[in-house]
Amino acid sequence: MKKVDSYLVLLLAGKGERLSSAIKEKKQFYLVEGKPLFSYSLEVFKKTELFKKYILVVAKEDIKKTQDLLIKNNLSEDVILVEGGASRNQSVCSALIRLQSIASSDDKIFIHDAARPIISEKLIFSLYERSLSLDGLTPVKRIHDSVISKDKKTYINRDDYYLVLTPQVFSFSKILMCYKNYDDSLTDDYSKMDDRYKKDILLTDDINFKVTDYSSLLLFLSFVKQKTD
Repeated sequence: MKKVDSYLVLLLAGKGERLSSAIKEKKQFYLVEGKPLFSYSLEVFKKTELFKKYILVVAKEDIKKTQDLLIKNNLSEDVILVEGGASRNQSVCSALIRLQSIASSDDKIFIHDAARPIISEKLIFSLYERSLSLDGLTPVKRIHDSVISKDKKTYINRDDYYLVLTPQVFSFSKILMCYKNYDDSLTDDYSKMDDRYKKDILLTDDINFKVTDYSSLLLFLSFVKQKTD
């Protein structure tokens, strides 16, 4: 059986305007216990020793800063920096184009948001094993809060929905094909796979929230403090 390699695409080209104005820094570079926020998930991915290369997608103006932070935190080995685009979709496209020179069609591509700094090795390995028989796979989480429509009239049945998380995992040739002609309004990569593809979800209870505002940043700070105390 042909060996299937894995590659990580870590997205940190976003501006994070909702939070950056409050902390005077792009959130992915905000220092938590002396380390940039993006490094927390990268460390865990590296610890699994599952990945051949790590593609970090970064805004042009942040490439030098990212290089320096990677070296300072001993994370530069096997990392390739790619200049990001104006949108998330364009950034993923840039990473996929770079991967064309190194990845094989069946290799697995993990696409993760750097704004989700908490990730477990257990989830990464579970996603990898399940993805081997699929074109695409996304982790999901149950919704425990009530959800109301904007018109304040309709509550959805939360049992019919899940929260979508990252990393999402794809066979390289399949996700590349999806990005040949994609709908820019779609907000994640899994949503670009229609019913022609073999895809599935993986239900998890792991902590995997996205740092989007000051309250979620405080939650992450609290999480890190508990781990280091």
